[in-house]
This record gives sequence, C-alpha cells and structure tokens, in this order.
Amino acid sequence: MLILSHRGSDWQSGEIKENSIEAFQRSLDKGVDGIETDVRLDKNRRIVIKHDPVLNDEPNLLLEEFLEWAPSDILLNLEIKDPRVVNPLVNMVNKYNSKQYLISSSHHRAAWKFNKKMPDIECGVLISCFPLLFTIFEQMIPASFSHIIWEYEMYDSYLASKLDKYEHFLYNVPHNNAHKLVDGIISDHI
Repeated sequence: MLILSHRGSDWQSGEIKENSIEAFQRSLDKGVDGIETDVRLDKNRRIVIKHDPVLNDEPNLLLEEFLEWAPSDILLNLEIKDPRVVNPLVNMVNKYNSKQYLISSSHHRAAWKFNKKMPDIECGVLISCFPLLFTIFEQMIPASFSHIIWEYEMYDSYLASKLDKYEHFLYNVPHNNAHKLVDGIISDHI
C-alpha cells in the first residue's frame, strides 16, 4: 500500500506552512511514497499549489518550483481544483516528463480533459459521496482512468471489488487507519 502525504507533513500544528517545500521535504524524510497536493491558477494564470481559492496578493508555491524540487522516484498526485488549469498543466507535465504523476479531480470532466490530452499519464476521480446506483457510478468513470480516490467514509469494499480494474486510494484517512484492501492512502497524519 502506498502512503501519500496530504499537502506535506507537520503543517497541521501551524509550525510550518502547508504546501511548502519544507512541509513536502518533511514528508519525504518520514518515508512517504508520494505527495498529494492541489493545483489551481492564480490571477496571473500561473499554476500554484493551493487547496483553497487564491487570494489576490498572497504568496503561493508555484507548481514549477515544486516540480523542480520533487524527486523523480515518488508519486506526485496533483489534484485539479480549478478546471481552467488543465491546458497549462498539460504543458507543465510535458516539461517535467521524468516525474511520476497521478492527476485527479473531483471535477471529473477536468481530469477527463487532461487524460484526453495525455493518455499515458495516470488519472483518477475523487469520490466524496456514496454511489447509490452501481451501473451509473461505473459509467461515470472513464475507462482510460487508472484510479478511484474515495473519501474514507464513503469507501465500500464491495463496490471496489466490482471495480477491480482500478487502483483504489482513500483520502481523509484518520491516523492512517486504512483498509488493507486499498492500494494507497492520502493522509494528514504522516
């Protein structure tokens, strides 16, 4: 099972800033297999790493700075928070093509658009609600995707077993309390 840090490590205490090189380095020092972080555009149409909406004058880490720093042997799960980021993200991934990527989004259409442009990059959907109708749920996931990333409380091992062509990750995992049947977790508790 892969362990991915969510926005880095040790930021929850307020000691350091989330989505900073220092937070990411601390997670690597703790032995994670990868890093999950969020991407969106700022007012200058640069790709920044930021979970919440970008405020006008706040400093944010640029994705390019992160990719310059990131080792090539870890998984970089970039979550699309702003659908406008798709085309610039394609360009950035092309520029830094030696990295290992997993592109995901709760904006399923944005992840699908990225996947159409870069079919060799692994992509996944975020699921934050429990699917009531399996057939419709299955049809919502593009066949070319490789991952389903479930909110921890919504994960259903029976549904996951019926969707066994995908890798299954969990996010919002409390204290790394992961199911043994999943392929990875994304956690604040590294």
